[in-house]
Amino acid sequence: MKDFILNSQNLPDSFRVWILFISLFLFSLIEFLSGLKINKMYWKHFWLNFKFSFYVAPVQFFFGIVLVYVFKYCNDAHFGIFNLLVIDNFWLYCVLVFLYLDFCEYVYHVVMHRFKKLWMFHAVHHSDKNVNTSTVLREHPGETFIRLTCLSVFVLFGGMSVGVFIFRQIIQVFYTVFVHSAFRFSPIWDKIISSVFITPNMHQVHHHEKEPWTDTNYGDIFSIWDRLFRTFQRVDDPNLIVHGLDVFPDSNEVMHMGSLLKIPFTKYRSKDDLSQNIDMSNIDQS
Repeated sequence: MKDFILNSQNLPDSFRVWILFISLFLFSLIEFLSGLKINKMYWKHFWLNFKFSFYVAPVQFFFGIVLVYVFKYCNDAHFGIFNLLVIDNFWLYCVLVFLYLDFCEYVYHVVMHRFKKLWMFHAVHHSDKNVNTSTVLREHPGETFIRLTCLSVFVLFGGMSVGVFIFRQIIQVFYTVFVHSAFRFSPIWDKIISSVFITPNMHQVHHHEKEPWTDTNYGDIFSIWDRLFRTFQRVDDPNLIVHGLDVFPDSNEVMHMGSLLKIPFTKYRSKDDLSQNIDMSNIDQS
């Protein structure tokens, strides 16, 4: 395993793409076995989310080149936290790199929710009214640019091993598909597993259409940051979770690629806008 991690830097970029598609297939199969209906609407929804891949691919390719230069600079200049620390134990080094990057992802996610301009890019992902494995593909190319810019900065200040970084990215791809899946653990098992790791149950709460649930469970792989910073939330009954965003009530807007790509460049949506545009008499406020 140690040799595989160290040599991960020699894996072609296509390897991570294969990991993504294998993960999508595997967890889609689990969703099907768990009772999710695979019908015409499912495939229409999957194709809409899949089309985002074509828009984000050039951005990912560009930052693949950027990261090569970032790693080269860190190595040549002996720059970054993990270049300065002396950690002889390889596995301790791996754990610390994983924790560092996971914390950075947590911070990034919180920031995307807290700043209005950034949120409008991230809202495209949250606008999905049927969260399942394909939702992981639903990312506006503008957010991809922001996310990979932040990742490049995190890598620059981290200065970690290329092999450990790439191995962690492979794990992250697999895990991100997993937490977006429609699969659920039982409340007992979820309580045990979520004490350390993000679970699909937790992430489904994050995709609830209403605040404050939308602003909880920001974690990427580990749940420790949500617990530490008090952003952890549990909802054991899945029937209480409604996907999407209540400030995007128009289903047509969030089901067409053209409208979705325009969302970050439209006016910021707030609860006040929602109350003005929806007849509140038709809403159960009990």
